[in-house]
Amino acid sequence: MKKHTLAAVLLAVFGFAGLATAHEGHAHKVMGKVTAVDDMRIEVEGRDGKKVSGLLGPKTMFMRGRIVAVLADVKVGQRVVVTMVEEHETMNVTKVMLGAKAVAHKTPVAKH
Repeated sequence: MKKHTLAAVLLAVFGFAGLATAHEGHAHKVMGKVTAVDDMRIEVEGRDGKKVSGLLGPKTMFMRGRIVAVLADVKVGQRVVVTMVEEHETMNVTKVMLGAKAVAHKTPVAKH
């Protein structure tokens, strides 16, 4: 009987943990690729295949590592981590972390 009680308690705790993180005002992070972007919103396809859209605003920060970036740096197909906060049933983007720029590798020149 004790095993069933423990299982029920664990199920309740872990089952409600997902709901607890989904309230308004809490930051949500989405990792994935940009599928659409314009002056007002960004859409990201997460690693689970779900698309999430959020509104961009004057307080949205754009970063590439520790370097400040701008909206124009965000391109469709680019990997990003987007932080959003739900306010009044609207997802507002607070931060967009851009993936590192691809570094061009020099091909060694063969000496004859």
